[in-house]
Amino acid sequence: MPTLNVMHLAKAKPDHLPLLIECKDPIKMTGPHPFKFKRMWITHENFKQFVQEQWDTGGISPLPMIQLEMRLKNMRGRLK
Repeated sequence: MPTLNVMHLAKAKPDHLPLLIECKDPIKMTGPHPFKFKRMWITHENFKQFVQEQWDTGGISPLPMIQLEMRLKNMRGRLK
């Protein structure tokens, strides 16, 4: 659990009481990092072919949004 220190600062306006919150022991984030698309991939000579191949093998679902999600997950896994 992080240790928090809260300080009440001087009034900035008659109806505003600012607070300064300091976190002494921040929580370390663990787990998978979010996917980030890298612009350099677009310049690779085989990029379009790669995308097409991954898209075609990305999964089939009767629901279009589920199919889109499956295809994007497939591509994300191959690009990382």
